[in-house]
Amino acid sequence: MPQNANGNEVIPSARRLIKSLRDMGYDFASAVADLVDNSIEAGASLVAIDVEFDGDDSWVRIADS
Repeated sequence: MPQNANGNEVIPSARRLIKSLRDMGYDFASAVADLVDNSIEAGASLVAIDVEFDGDDSWVRIADS
């Protein structure tokens, strides 16, 4: 994880990152497709995509093996 000048862990803002990527024309579906493509190219035999829709507490997990 990134650290600030005081050595404290800084957790990046996912919301800010997503907005920045969207402003550049990079959408969520493209990001997921890129991650799956990367997994396949790296030789993954399984790519699992888990999604939880819960308002502001929604999340997506993409894992490969």
